[in-house]
Amino acid sequence: MKIADFFNKYQGRYAEKKHRSTLKSIARWVDYYHYSYSPEELPSLLLSESVKLKEFLSNNPNSADELLPKVYAIFSETARLFFGYSLNKVQLLGAILLWKGKAVEMKSGEGKTLTAAMAAYLQGLTGRGMHVITTNDYLAERDREWMNNLFSRLSVSCGAITQNTTSETRKKEYAKDITYVANQEIGFDYLRDNLVTSENDKVLRGFPFAIIDEIDSILIDEARTPLIIS
Repeated sequence: MKIADFFNKYQGRYAEKKHRSTLKSIARWVDYYHYSYSPEELPSLLLSESVKLKEFLSNNPNSADELLPKVYAIFSETARLFFGYSLNKVQLLGAILLWKGKAVEMKSGEGKTLTAAMAAYLQGLTGRGMHVITTNDYLAERDREWMNNLFSRLSVSCGAITQNTTSETRKKEYAKDITYVANQEIGFDYLRDNLVTSENDKVLRGFPFAIIDEIDSILIDEARTPLIIS
């Protein structure tokens, strides 16, 4: 076994042990929703729960940590109804670590997009803004199209920024609960916002939380460009 593989395996076991109680709490909420309601009742029930949580967290954003198990269970069950399969333990653990501000390594096929979307959903419920930063326009648009149908079932708005997005539209897209955006686009928007003469001309509304997809590519491989500093 390579040293890197051994280290990753050890780190995974340590993370799972550290967050075991949270994983169990998520599992209990999943079982509650899954077995307490019929397939016909569940979609409207999950939507109602999400609306209530959004209203509460918009006024109490600091309570997001304690509500994480319930929020992740709602997302997981909604994803199961929509895609036909449940999120696994690797995805749940990855979403927990992302919420804690950690870098997470996942192999192709382990469900990175849904893992990031789960953490994004929790922040999106606060109404303070959420950026999912990708490496290019194609991924930003693709992930928005894929996840928007799921987020809409949870009363969470989802937008995307690409190089073809106009200034007027950018402000509207950034105002949504979750925004998928390529790293070069949010970098240029940041720079442009620092050149405007009026606060109303800014398109960004702040930087409360961001998930960086392909973090090694964006923060290491492309770090040679001055834009990454932003």
